[in-house]
Amino acid sequence: AAPLAAAVPVVAAVGAARAWTPKNWAFALYVPMAAFVGAAVLLSSQQTTTPKKTKHRVRWPARVAGVVAALYAFGGLVTGLQEQSTPNMFANLKVHGGSNHFVLPTGLVLRAFADASDAHPLGGGVVRVEHTTSHWLRTVYPADFTDQLEPAGASDLLERLGVAKPQYFNSGFTRILGLDLVAPQTARFYRYTVPAIELKRLLKEARAKDRDFDLVYSQLPGFRGDERWRAFAVRRSFRVRVQDGDVASCEVSSSRAAAGPESSSSGAWAPCAPGIDLPLVEAAPTATFSWRLLQALLDRLALYHPYPILVDADDEGDSNSKVPPSIVCFGP
Repeated sequence: AAPLAAAVPVVAAVGAARAWTPKNWAFALYVPMAAFVGAAVLLSSQQTTTPKKTKHRVRWPARVAGVVAALYAFGGLVTGLQEQSTPNMFANLKVHGGSNHFVLPTGLVLRAFADASDAHPLGGGVVRVEHTTSHWLRTVYPADFTDQLEPAGASDLLERLGVAKPQYFNSGFTRILGLDLVAPQTARFYRYTVPAIELKRLLKEARAKDRDFDLVYSQLPGFRGDERWRAFAVRRSFRVRVQDGDVASCEVSSSRAAAGPESSSSGAWAPCAPGIDLPLVEAAPTATFSWRLLQALLDRLALYHPYPILVDADDEGDSNSKVPPSIVCFGP
């Protein structure tokens, strides 16, 4: 173990010589972890005798731990009650909008309540953020870090060589580390979809942080669909204006053309229903204890990734627009 112990400060010094940013803070954890695992391997290799096999019963704490581990590994994703903080890193696994897993379904609970009222803690289905002036809604999601890919210039080089320029979205950075430590620098805003229960959280956060902003979003028909459905389908469109942290105005329309940020206030727009439509859900009468408890649990556990949309809203009628066949890479 002596050589391993001697290597630790050397590796640490090399790592510290690089730019010390939140992106590589995990290095401080990986070094002692590597030392611990390496020591365990060396100690196990020094064992000369084979221990006798003994029969033992699996005690109830181990069974409980196994059940908890199974629920954590599969329960949140299959039910759709949790996405971020689940063990789906690098999987690019969809929880809303239909499953892209070869075997297991995902988002079953969200699908079951997709047609429920926005006032229901699990209702509202899938929504698409079309346009917003909220700094919070534009940066925390969809979290475009494409311009920060390393080595610098690699993505531009790939594009010049005829390879599609990679797009890198990681809302885990912005949610876990926060915008004070790491924030996207890309000026372009990409539309994105989230479950309605996530937009409820986002709107509440934006009202507290930005205070004054506009938001246009669309509620999608149904709960499952392809990438074209995610990019263009509309059941209802909403236009919300927030002033001094309160919803000053909210209008709803069933017209597809109403989804744009420059749409006029005349025509198919109608006032949102207080206590029913998502922006005004807080104006609903006092909910039952069970609903308040469910909402509190969702606020603590049900955190979702945004799924970015790379095509513009104006590209729907353009036959040359290329809607990707599968979802773009998102999340950690």
